[in-house]
Amino acid sequence: MRKICMTLALSAIVGSSFACDKYVKYAYITNSDDNSYTQCNVKKNVIDKASCKTIKLDGVLNQPVGIAINEKFAYIANYGDNSYTQCSVKDGLVDSKSCKTTKPDGKGALDQPHGVSFACKYVFFTNMKSNSVTKCEAGKDGIDAKTCETTVINSSESAGSAFMAFTK
Repeated sequence: MRKICMTLALSAIVGSSFACDKYVKYAYITNSDDNSYTQCNVKKNVIDKASCKTIKLDGVLNQPVGIAINEKFAYIANYGDNSYTQCSVKDGLVDSKSCKTTKPDGKGALDQPHGVSFACKYVFFTNMKSNSVTKCEAGKDGIDAKTCETTVINSSESAGSAFMAFTK
C-alpha cells in the first residue's frame, strides 16, 4: 500500500507573510501519488474548491511531499528519488514550465525528504529516513546545490523527521 501525503503551502503577494487575508491569493497542494500539485484560489482565508486545478509533472516530480514558496521560487521535496524541484513564481503563481529537478549528492544528499522550510537565505529539507536536515543556500537564482549540507538531528531510528518550522 502506498502512503498518500498532501502538503499545503499558501502563496502571497508579499513574501511569506499571511497577516492579512487580502495578501493570500493561492494555495498549493502536493499530490505524492500522481506526481502533481494542485493550485487553488484563496478568498478570505478559504480555498475556493471550484478554482482548483491539478498540474501533473511526470518526469519532473517524483512522489512530491513538502512544498514551500517564497516570492520568487517554489521548492518541492521529492520523496521518491531524494531530489527537490525548483519552480519560478511570479505574482504568486507557480510557472510549471520553469520547474527543474535537482538531486544533491555527497554531503548535501537528501534521504526521503518531506518538509521544506525557509530561514533567512536558506532552504531546509527534513529527511525522513535519516532523521536529518539538509540546509541549502538560496540566492537570486534559487538553490545552489553545491551549498547543500546534511546534518543528523536525531539518531533514533524511529524518529522519522518529517517537517520543521522556525521562530524568531
